[in-house]
Amino acid sequence: MNITFKQIINDTVLPHIKYYFSKIAVEKEEIEVDGVKAFSGGDKFAPGKVANAFSYVLVNMDKDSEEFEKFSKDFKEIIEFTLKYPMKTWSIFFYLTCLERLKTNGIFEKVITDSSLKVLKEKLDWRVFVREEDLSLIDLPTNYYGCAFGVARLRELLGWDEEGFSEKLFDKLMKHIQDYSGGLGFSDETPGQGRFDRYTVLLPGEICLRLKETKMDVPDELKKMLRNSCDIHLKLANEKGNGFGYGRTIGTYGDTSVLEVLSIAAYLNVLTEEEKELAYAYNVKIAQKFADFWIDKDMKSVNLWEKGRKADPYMDKGRILGENLSLSMQLINVFEVWKEAGFEDKVPVKDFDALLAKLPSHYFVRFAQGEYDRGLAIIRDGKHVINLPLVSGGNHQYSNTPYFPIPNEIFMLGSSPAEKHPILIPRITVNDGSVLMPLAYMKDIVTAEDGDKYYVSYWQDEMCLMGEADPRKDKRLKTKVTYTFTPGTIVREEAFFPDKKIKVSEIYLEFVTYSDEPKQLNNKISFGKGDLYEFELFGMENCSIEKVEGIQAYKTPHGALNYKVSWKATDVVMEEPFTIKWVLKYK
Repeated sequence: MNITFKQIINDTVLPHIKYYFSKIAVEKEEIEVDGVKAFSGGDKFAPGKVANAFSYVLVNMDKDSEEFEKFSKDFKEIIEFTLKYPMKTWSIFFYLTCLERLKTNGIFEKVITDSSLKVLKEKLDWRVFVREEDLSLIDLPTNYYGCAFGVARLRELLGWDEEGFSEKLFDKLMKHIQDYSGGLGFSDETPGQGRFDRYTVLLPGEICLRLKETKMDVPDELKKMLRNSCDIHLKLANEKGNGFGYGRTIGTYGDTSVLEVLSIAAYLNVLTEEEKELAYAYNVKIAQKFADFWIDKDMKSVNLWEKGRKADPYMDKGRILGENLSLSMQLINVFEVWKEAGFEDKVPVKDFDALLAKLPSHYFVRFAQGEYDRGLAIIRDGKHVINLPLVSGGNHQYSNTPYFPIPNEIFMLGSSPAEKHPILIPRITVNDGSVLMPLAYMKDIVTAEDGDKYYVSYWQDEMCLMGEADPRKDKRLKTKVTYTFTPGTIVREEAFFPDKKIKVSEIYLEFVTYSDEPKQLNNKISFGKGDLYEFELFGMENCSIEKVEGIQAYKTPHGALNYKVSWKATDVVMEEPFTIKWVLKYK
């Protein structure tokens, strides 16, 4: 791997932004990207993203060139054009970041007119979404304090406000983290429901980067949290450049979250020298994947939505322009951090494979421990890096498959965003109409190693009663789950213990795969193509196979699933303990 991060930025990312700069300069609000009108309201952060992204183009140009003069003139017109749109939260932050960059590089006065500046000072204010009197957010979740802090600090750096409010808003953010970190250094995205996901692991890196960008010191408490995040992201390192793999907003953002965390950790010397080499090489793999996989040359755009791919609903294709710009900006920001960490022209370490081989084959991180346990197991098996999240998605997410306590791996074991398929987990419909699933209420998580075997087990004294926005407890069934990981094989065995006799109208379970050429022998399904080549279920009959390629509900961030295998049992009386077990084999 001789390519550097700098080459990817210069050869792919900056030209990608420059293409949109030129396109918007001509087309303005009429611009379409892959058939989507970009300023139709689908992306409420578009104005700030446009300004910020295009500022990178200007500051990387020769200031004495004719090209710079042309793009400066176009930039002025684009600024005027964006001012007619509403500014919200992250759009405000992006816009202010642009202005600070222009100021730092000495071109603010050249491209920002007095009339534009007057409008910007009024629109780009944290008070638009935070009440000044008590610093409470206006109809927004607590994580928006990070945005509010950034906006307040940038206004201070631009000389628009006196210093003080940014520190108070930063304190609000840190209080939320402290209140819902479970004491183990990881922030719950919900007020105690147990949503530990991509944003949990990204948050310390994101805050540290904001502090760096706004010339503030990083507290030791944050560095400790950042180190915890690094412990996860380093264990995920792989040759394919795949990043974080479960929960919401994964795919491209699962990849770039690793970039943000590991780069700022290297800059702050939170990593050892060997870890920096591993982290940089892994980051270059992710950046290369962005250039080769996420950017679709036919679309001239990042592709999160076509050719079998699917994003979370709030990242629908109406945001296509903004996603092109914000993802590109993330890569440039990350490179700038690596550059300051001494890696500007660095070629990744030659023995990347050797560094990967040093990583533990099994790793468990505990997010929280109390009434319920939360954690993540990472299993490394040859070329495979498998995640087993044991969390709750909490409000509106607990019932979505990407939060289920099931193994996942990008390109091998995937699930569709915001769908509720009972993949690898039984869905039990009781005769009274209630639906139960063994989700959200894990207790007594235990891990153990025995040679090349790795065990993860836990209890659930309550089932999850499905159908409401928040998870609800149901005590009619208890379960004991045991996962066994051995090279090339995953076994899940779940023992159910009824509190009393329960009449069930249906038990249903699905298995989905990217693999192809299926063959069935009773409850065993084998596949002729694909890494995953065999799956067998015990404890249920009535197995059927269905091709699902092309069905929207079975597309994933990285591409379409090929087949769904399902099992169904009807008119079951649960009176004695019973077990459902499956065995999955992969190459």
